[in-house]
Amino acid sequence: MCKRCKFKFKEPLGKIITCNVVAFNDKDGFCILHSKNENKDPKMFEDAFKFKFDKQEKEEDEINFNSVTFVIPIDFSNKSFEKKIIFQNCKFLSEVNFSGCEFKGEVNFSDSIFEKEVYITTFQPKEKINEIKYTTFYEYTNFQKVTFNGFVNFTNARFEKEVDFNSSKFNDITYFCVTKFNSKADFNSIEYQGEFDFKEARFEKEADFNSSKFNNEIEFFHTTFNGETRFNSIKFKENINFQSTTFNNEINFSNSIFQKEAIFEKTNFLGNVINFSHAEFKDKVNFIDIETLAHTSFDFSNSSFYGRALFRGKEKRLFKNVEVDFSSVFVDSKAPIDFNSVDLSKWIFAHTNLREFRFSDVKFDEKDGRLSLYEKLKDDINESRKNNIFEKLYRELRCNYENQKDYFHAGDFYYWEREYKLKRLKNKEEHSKDGNEFILFLYKFFSGYGESVKNSLISLGFLWLYFAFVYMPSENNFIIYSFYSFINFYNFNFLYIFDTNFTFDFFYKPLVNLESFGKALLHSLQVMCFVRPFDESDKILQFNNNIWFLTAEVIQRIISPIFITLLILAIRQRVKR
Repeated sequence: MCKRCKFKFKEPLGKIITCNVVAFNDKDGFCILHSKNENKDPKMFEDAFKFKFDKQEKEEDEINFNSVTFVIPIDFSNKSFEKKIIFQNCKFLSEVNFSGCEFKGEVNFSDSIFEKEVYITTFQPKEKINEIKYTTFYEYTNFQKVTFNGFVNFTNARFEKEVDFNSSKFNDITYFCVTKFNSKADFNSIEYQGEFDFKEARFEKEADFNSSKFNNEIEFFHTTFNGETRFNSIKFKENINFQSTTFNNEINFSNSIFQKEAIFEKTNFLGNVINFSHAEFKDKVNFIDIETLAHTSFDFSNSSFYGRALFRGKEKRLFKNVEVDFSSVFVDSKAPIDFNSVDLSKWIFAHTNLREFRFSDVKFDEKDGRLSLYEKLKDDINESRKNNIFEKLYRELRCNYENQKDYFHAGDFYYWEREYKLKRLKNKEEHSKDGNEFILFLYKFFSGYGESVKNSLISLGFLWLYFAFVYMPSENNFIIYSFYSFINFYNFNFLYIFDTNFTFDFFYKPLVNLESFGKALLHSLQVMCFVRPFDESDKILQFNNNIWFLTAEVIQRIISPIFITLLILAIRQRVKR
């Protein structure tokens, strides 16, 4: 009695599929198709395969070659499959060719192994890539946990429904050039050992490369992603190229590691959210002439840069009106970040060290006519912490620009550094008990933190005039007469305003003593500049025995150097600018 093939397979719905074909030999108990013997007779295998294939194609609802070890090349080029195709858990020891095919039913190659080349499309010279007759998959296509050990070519293929490469391995060169994915493309947890090329491919729906391993170079040159795209938690061990790639939807690179160079030149980021948070760039990364929209937001928070990073706009400033979260970013001091022709007016730099950044032709936000940072924080924190954060950021920016000898912009950042320090000291939690808050307030009021020549001149001029009034003899003192007349008016002597005495007391009498006031001005200037009076016998200044005026002189001699110093510092800053 002939033994029957002992192969059994349980379908997902629980149905048990048996073979029942005469066994190939008595040793393994399997038929010529299901036998794992890689040395089985190729002619016998070919005859059995053709017989079963023709029978299933004519009589059954699907073509099923589950768990078959193929010892012959498979060539179905330009064939149309009307039914569901199952090559699950198969092993292909020779070349496989499906170029130019039409798969109108579902296709299942899950858990299979391809030892040699796989041609979903026949390879052609790249200059004729658009002339290739493409292979079309009209229904769900399953390549889960497939291992490709040879060259794989999906060039110009068309996937009309979802395609699933989850957990598959590509160990040689793989081409998906000009491939079109019209539904979800799942490349989650795949592993690439060979070169991978998605040049000019098009993803119309969701594309998922989450948790994959790229162990060789990968090309996404001129690729288009129209759906949500995920490259998060990936380790790129070699160069990756996204030059001229278009992302029309959300893109996620969070928690990914770029071991070698990453190129984003002329890349179009047109989605709402571009996420590079917690990413690590171990080598060079270039964001050159990228295209963004006003509603786009970038997230680089908690990312790390160990190689040179370049953000540069050649034709126009990058990130115009785009909010970018660059908070808590680590930058290696040996490989600073270059910002060349970049709009930084909506960048969040909280907890990022800005000392080593290189700024050239950048645009910051502006407030009260001075350059400033985008004063927004991602986290909801109290006012005290906010003041601390921005004080530190402005200090780092000021040091950065001073190191570049750009004192013009350094002055703006120094002003805001002092401003946030004053806010911090005013805060109840950090209220200064040693008077620093009051001193800083005066520093701002009289000289704009040493940055305003105008404020310093006005303050010094006020000091000069004030003490000039003080030094006038009491009988001719403008302040005394004006105050006296004003008091009379406010004592409800309303008729006094029409009296000629009011006009004489309030206006005329001080004016007839201009000579006295002029000499008082001169004396105030002499005291302020530590110059002895030119005419000590002048009666207009005979108040040396008056303790009030002697005290005023002492006070002016103490205060004047402070105001003069503030003016000199402000002029120095202006000259440096």
